[in-house]
Amino acid sequence: MGWIPEREASGLSRLMEEHGGFAPNGLSAVVGAFITIMFSFIGTEAVTIAAAESNNPAQNIARATRSVIVAHRRVLRVVDLRGDFRGAVE
Repeated sequence: MGWIPEREASGLSRLMEEHGGFAPNGLSAVVGAFITIMFSFIGTEAVTIAAAESNNPAQNIARATRSVIVAHRRVLRVVDLRGDFRGAVE
């Protein structure tokens, strides 16, 4: 039962049938994603709090946030070049 006529609603049954469920690659993929997300959030939060408590917060928060984004990109690039992400998402 969908809101658009002549179109099947996507939901849990479609997820189970077409993609193998919520975690088709297993619990380790979910845990790996969770660890990556927490690493990113905690790093960003710590740097922003430290910059906010500095002498010039307006300038330092922006600089610190850019530094964290650049650092995360570098980490992801190194991991991608090593090949750890190959085959994870197809």
